[in-house]
Amino acid sequence: MPLLADRKGKLSALQFNFGPGDASQLAPLIEHPDFLNLAQRFPCLLADFTPVGEFGEAVAATACKLISSASIAKSDTELSRDYAAGIEWVAGNWYFAAPAKPSGTQAASRALALQLVQLVADDADNREIEDVFRR
Repeated sequence: MPLLADRKGKLSALQFNFGPGDASQLAPLIEHPDFLNLAQRFPCLLADFTPVGEFGEAVAATACKLISSASIAKSDTELSRDYAAGIEWVAGNWYFAAPAKPSGTQAASRALALQLVQLVADDADNREIEDVFRR
């Protein structure tokens, strides 16, 4: 059940992937109160899925949205800002990727944090640690 982000990188939806098989077996899940509560609080997306019969009626009763997988881009590196016009969602582990270039304040605070970690790891005197905070 992948988390999907919108084009701006805000985690915004859950994607449900129902593989091949008898979809009617999933009706108890879709009708469960906890699932219905989740679907109302956080958008649930079903990509390239055509619900039929009783299961189709159960899906229609939820807040789940049927979408095309063509509207989902996948990225395991930094989030792009140049997606094609039809892309609405981004899947993948892009949120684990380090930023391409940290801003000046990010780089400075990261260097300060690393210096503090090094002092603590070396069991430095409190005076040395306090000197870092005074800068």
